[in-house]
Amino acid sequence: MVDPPQPDRLFTTRQLAHALDVSEASIKRWCDKGLIDNVRTRGGHRRLKLSAILDFLRHSGVELLRPEELGLPANLRREQLTLDQARLAAIEALESGDEAAFRRLAFGLHYGGRRLAEICDQIIAPAFHQIGLDWQHHDLEIYRERRAVEICARWLHEMRRALPAPPPGAPRAIGGAVEGDLYLLPTTMVDLVLRESGWEAESFGVSLPYSTMVIALGDLRPQVCWLSVSHVGNERGLVAGLRRVRAAAEEAGTRLFAIGGRAITQSLRDQLPGPVWCDTIGDLVALLEPPASETPPHL
Repeated sequence: MVDPPQPDRLFTTRQLAHALDVSEASIKRWCDKGLIDNVRTRGGHRRLKLSAILDFLRHSGVELLRPEELGLPANLRREQLTLDQARLAAIEALESGDEAAFRRLAFGLHYGGRRLAEICDQIIAPAFHQIGLDWQHHDLEIYRERRAVEICARWLHEMRRALPAPPPGAPRAIGGAVEGDLYLLPTTMVDLVLRESGWEAESFGVSLPYSTMVIALGDLRPQVCWLSVSHVGNERGLVAGLRRVRAAAEEAGTRLFAIGGRAITQSLRDQLPGPVWCDTIGDLVALLEPPASETPPHL
């Protein structure tokens, strides 16, 4: 069994040639043309990052015939499933605990051209909504639901390592799940999607005390701060906490304070005017990728 790709692993042109079943000369030619980003060793040999390889494959017609050579799922292919088909496949793989099938599906969808925001919003999120319903209706044991979360979380972190590093000077975005909220996947998905969009994004995890987010904003002074709300234990405390974080974001010069999550209600929106409320991760990405003539919204 081939281990998953490591964040700092570099591949040789020969390894990639074998994975693609092409000549090593072809790999070198693509590198020379700037089609595959590469680095040089002290001895002048080319080394290729997985992120550069995947970016090349997504935007070219070249097929990856031996994905396991790069630590990717065997039998990986460009998935062209409809969203409905992909959701059903994700639910089946996650509920049955078939991690290999889920990795192959998720990587294949991205390899096939779907952006991570679409995969997260249209496939993973609704898949877990259905998994939650199955658990509530006693059609799914809780260990299966927890196992599904772990499988998905591992893929999200693996995918993050496979993305290109943010460019020098990339804008910073920070966030996490609000105090009392233990749902890991939503904030992890935001982190991943923003990284794909070129942001220096960093999720601080779950159940973040509002006081520590205030300190983080002062220390890091990000351009964007997001908070995920998947569970509300005390609405009054939540509103008070969000007001504190929003005030700290304004003081830090943060340009966009965004809140999203399945537990957001109209009552919360009414009590806290000012932040940008996002129904999906795609909504947040759209705000951060304006036309060239526009600038991101301010607080």
